[in-house]
Amino acid sequence: MYCAELAQAPAAARRRLPRRGRSRPPGSRDGSSPTGPPRALRQINSRKPSRGHREQSDMRRAAFIGALLAVAQGAWAETLAERLQSPGSHAAVTLELPYEAVTRLLSDDLDRDWQGRRKDVSDRLSDDELEWSAKVREVSAGPAQQGGLRLRAVAEGEIDVKGRLAGIFFDETVDLRVRVDLSALPRLRGDYSLELEPTGRARLERAELDLWGLEIDLRRRLQPRLDRAVDRALRERAEELASEPVLKESLADVWQDACADAGAMGAFRPVAIAATQPRFEEEAVRLTLVVTAQLRLEPMACPPLPERLDLLED
Repeated sequence: MYCAELAQAPAAARRRLPRRGRSRPPGSRDGSSPTGPPRALRQINSRKPSRGHREQSDMRRAAFIGALLAVAQGAWAETLAERLQSPGSHAAVTLELPYEAVTRLLSDDLDRDWQGRRKDVSDRLSDDELEWSAKVREVSAGPAQQGGLRLRAVAEGEIDVKGRLAGIFFDETVDLRVRVDLSALPRLRGDYSLELEPTGRARLERAELDLWGLEIDLRRRLQPRLDRAVDRALRERAEELASEPVLKESLADVWQDACADAGAMGAFRPVAIAATQPRFEEEAVRLTLVVTAQLRLEPMACPPLPERLDLLED
C-alpha cells in the first residue's frame, strides 16, 4: 500500500514524506530525544579529561587538604596545661633571661665596626670620594610596644671626604652618627631553629660637610645605601637563624640532666621535650621547658635528643 502511494506521488511530495521506521520525534533536528542533551553535547560530556587537567585537579585537591591539615594543627595545638596533665613524669622549668643579658648577647653578635667607601656623592663636587668608619657604642634591648623584642644602637665615627670644588682640591673630615632601631618577634621552631622576622632602620643623624661656607648634606646620598645594607644584614641574619638548629645544643644539656637514677626503683629516662614560645615581658624574656620522662626498671642508656621539639601554647 505504501509503495503504491509513493509511486503515484510527485517527486517533490516524495521528498517531504518521512521514511518508514526512521521518523524523528517532534522538536528534534539531530535525532536526539527532546528531553535529553543534543548529540554534540553528549559527545563533549563523554570525552575523558586530559592528563594536564587531571594533574591540575590533583594539585588543587592536595592544596585544599594541606590547608585543612594546617588549620586542624593550629586548632589542636597542645597547651602547657595539657602536657603537664598527660601520662608520665613531667619536669617543667621556666627560663628567664633579663634584658641586660639579652643586650650583652646582641652586643657580641653585632658587627662593632662599620666601614665603607663611595664615589660621586654630590653633584656640586668633582672627583669626590669618601670613606667612612664607625663603631657601635650604645646597645640596649627591651620589649617592643607591639610585642617581641626591641633593639637600639648608636654608632659614631668619621667620614673622610676628598675631591674638588670649582677646581680646588680639598680633604675634609666630618663627624658621623647613626642611630639603629630594630624590632623582631623571635619564635621557636620544631627543628630547634629560630624564626626572627626582623624589621628596622638605621638613620644618619649627622653627616654635614662645610666647604668654605658651602654646606653639603651627605645624609641624602648615603641614606639609601645604608638602608640597603641594613635590609641585607637583617635578611641574612634571619635566614641563618632559620637554617641552623641554634637551640639544639642548649636543650641537649637539659635533656641529659633529665637522665637521672632512681636508686633501687630504676632510672628515669626522658621521652619527650617541649617548650612554649618566648614571652617578652616588662623585665625579662621568659619561656617554659617541659621534659617528660618514664621510670625504667631495667638499666638503659640515655636516649638521644628527639629530632623535633614539641611546641606548646601557654
